Amino acid sequence: MPLSGSVLSNLMKQRVDANIKSVGGPGPLGQEKTVYFKKMMDAIGGGTVSGTAGTLSFVSSNPPPPVPTSPFSANGLKFDSSYFEKTLYNKLRTLSLGITGKTLHDPYPPSPKNSGEYLKAICAGLGEAIEKHFKSAPILLSPQTSPSSSKIEKGSFSGLIPQAISQNIISLASGLNGVFFPQFALAYANVYVITVHTKTESETEGNWVPGGLVS
Repeated sequence: MPLSGSVLSNLMKQRVDANIKSVGGPGPLGQEKTVYFKKMMDAIGGGTVSGTAGTLSFVSSNPPPPVPTSPFSANGLKFDSSYFEKTLYNKLRTLSLGITGKTLHDPYPPSPKNSGEYLKAICAGLGEAIEKHFKSAPILLSPQTSPSSSKIEKGSFSGLIPQAISQNIISLASGLNGVFFPQFALAYANVYVITVHTKTESETEGNWVPGGLVS
């Protein structure tokens, strides 16, 4: 199954809701007015996938075949949700300080009962959703099949553009006004791209040749 914006956004809704409940708050899906939350998750999930599929490329250490062959493909990426969570938390906390000049959120990790627990729950939920969807959904396709097999290592992915992903998110989030959301979208996109480019590897070994695309 290729990457899907609707699948990812639904996973984000579920994981963020569950994480907020786990720290003692009412989950956003259980509130009377969930339109904002659902629209925000739909925009993040859809914007993430539209900015990734067909854009994310990779290189492999496998040698090319001695003669031309058919393409090779396999599914799955290992996304480091722990790194994503911590990095996004710190970035959003800094963003809040820059906008308002103050924040009640502790530095990461927040102490029990601190408001930062809710920010951490959101960041963790987003990362967990990406990790789960990426485990089986992305199709890694290379133009030929190598005689050797290996993983696509961390640092071997490239091509994602944070500004493009954030603009995708904003364009899908019609009606979400305010100063913070566009800056949140860019902060999220930056952390997502850093995590994919530097902390992500293929789920399995495969016979990819040096160049390929993710869909």
